[in-house]
Amino acid sequence: MSGTSMATPHVAGAAAIVAGLHPGWTAERIKASLMASTVPGGELGAYIQGSGRVDVARAVAQQVTAEPASLSMGDIELPDTAPKERTLTYRNDGDAPVRLELSVVAKDGHGESAAPFTLGADAVEVPARGTAQVTVTARPGETGTFSGTVIARGADVSVRTGIGMRVEPEKQGLGLRFTGSDGQPAQVAFAGVIDVEAGEQTNYDVSGGSLDLRLLKDRRYTVVTLMADHDGTIVMAAEPEFTLDGDRTVTADARHAKPVDVRTEEPTARLAIGMLGMLQLVDGKQPLGVDVDLAGLWGAERVEGVKAIPTAGTASKKFAYYRWTQWAKPTAEGTYDASPYFYHLMKAEPRIPADPGYRPRRRDLAEVTSTYAAQQDGKTGEHMALPVLYGTELAWMPYVHVAHVPLPFSRTEYYTPGDTGWYPSFAQYKLPPEGIDDLDQFFFGRTTVYRAGQKSTQRWNGAVFGAALDPGGDLTWREENMMQFAVSLFDDGKADRYSIGNYKAPQAKLYRDGKEIYGTSDYLPGWIDVPAERKESEYRLTMSADRDASMTKLSTRVSAEWRFRSKTPAAGERQILPLLAVKIDPELDEQNRAGVGPMRIPLRVQRQDGSPGLKLRTLTAEVSYDDGRTWLPALVHPSGKDGWSAQTWHPAWARGKFVSLRVKAVDTGGNAFSQTVVRAYGIK
Repeated sequence: MSGTSMATPHVAGAAAIVAGLHPGWTAERIKASLMASTVPGGELGAYIQGSGRVDVARAVAQQVTAEPASLSMGDIELPDTAPKERTLTYRNDGDAPVRLELSVVAKDGHGESAAPFTLGADAVEVPARGTAQVTVTARPGETGTFSGTVIARGADVSVRTGIGMRVEPEKQGLGLRFTGSDGQPAQVAFAGVIDVEAGEQTNYDVSGGSLDLRLLKDRRYTVVTLMADHDGTIVMAAEPEFTLDGDRTVTADARHAKPVDVRTEEPTARLAIGMLGMLQLVDGKQPLGVDVDLAGLWGAERVEGVKAIPTAGTASKKFAYYRWTQWAKPTAEGTYDASPYFYHLMKAEPRIPADPGYRPRRRDLAEVTSTYAAQQDGKTGEHMALPVLYGTELAWMPYVHVAHVPLPFSRTEYYTPGDTGWYPSFAQYKLPPEGIDDLDQFFFGRTTVYRAGQKSTQRWNGAVFGAALDPGGDLTWREENMMQFAVSLFDDGKADRYSIGNYKAPQAKLYRDGKEIYGTSDYLPGWIDVPAERKESEYRLTMSADRDASMTKLSTRVSAEWRFRSKTPAAGERQILPLLAVKIDPELDEQNRAGVGPMRIPLRVQRQDGSPGLKLRTLTAEVSYDDGRTWLPALVHPSGKDGWSAQTWHPAWARGKFVSLRVKAVDTGGNAFSQTVVRAYGIK
């Protein structure tokens, strides 16, 4: 048994026994008796085990105790290295003198033996009914936590006293002073103090307008502040990226604050969602800082009720004062569904500027004409674009239901250009929703940085949905006897997109030299164990799945096969598997239909980073108008870098039908890919 839940009742019971036998003892005397008479554990240090394990029999019988029951040598801040002394008194309630041999054991915070404590004597004689004292000295040097036990032993006597000391690096004073717009100390304030080097933030609620701290010297800090002004205004302030090389005071005076006026020049636009904040980017971690949620302003023509105090200088692009807002035209019901336009605004700067607002003109933004195609009648979807700040994705930015659109749908979207990148996604929703699981399919794109005045188009939810490698790196590999497959069956044809979604009747099998070594009908696998092998084996991965008609008319069944060779790599080595895929991206209307007559079907060969630079040996394509019962060849020819085109002709009698596709690719290394997509797109 271990832990405080076990220790507490045992120690309470032991204390009750001692108190019953010594009704005149004070609580401190009972505590001293219990602590002095403990049995050693593993001499792990006082901060881990106290003075030891309770021995109630010894506590009742033993006549010698120590005062105080434990010794704290204090929290010592360098450069103070002066010895610290405490007096330890031994009390003998017996009728005979007792000689005690003294020693001390200690550990540092890592559990290693240490010797920061010394005793003024090796032994003491404690007279009957008397006391004896010994001086205990702590000599601070290295920083860290040190603790242990002073041990006194005699005939049938063992007295243990816990001892501890913390030695901290040199610090400097940091004063925080907050003033309201009325010139009086701000009564309510929040301060986030960020240790930039450690990547840690400590938050403080500050009342009365001031707080004094002691922080590590010569470290870089950022202080971000929110004040509740007397008139209800929120005031933002920051002191970014300063070195605390001496005592310093950070001030925030609301009398110098300027309104954070954020809006568009579109008169019908209203705030759909937004946040303001101050962030410190930390390598390998999500940003630190503070934000102001603008939920209370949803539906407003502009951001108001928030002010910010301009900073004196400009920090690095590890600090950002940002204004992230989304704007659209509301419906009569107050939603933003089917808005004909949408503004994605994110202004971030390494300072709080003299004008802390953001009021961009339309011509200074990037304009994107977006089309959201339909996979099935009566569906709705939603496009989201989350800001990427100086190359860092802000994972805490929420995905929420902001503006559904009926599918199909087209609209104009505006984006802040420049340093802010945009990470896009699109969801097709179930109708009706099934509890919290309301997604048919969720698509994710690649971060895009726009230029001011740039005009472009984008298309989402567009066929063909087929087999693909997950983009973004070396995600399909082998390590020793495990293979990871980052492949999917229902991605769209865009080069840098992937998706997650619903499917049914999945089948996956892995063959080695013609023999099945893995099979499942429960899910599409990611990891598969394979045998150890010194020589290359021929592998074949087959996958297939169906999709329900309530979700989509398209890609109702997709099956794919990958062929490649592999052997066990050296220990610790990751072998990139030479898989390839072919993405299919025809030009279709918003209902994912093509017309009759000539049809060009772009094909793009997809490989992952680190794959051998092998050329294609063959690429073929076939079309079917009867869900794959019969097939007709298409003419395939190269078209640009890594690109190919399949040329076919849709006959007039195919109106209202669906085109199924079958492609096969083989490279010069013998690696092969094939897939069949049933009902890839429609014919209008």
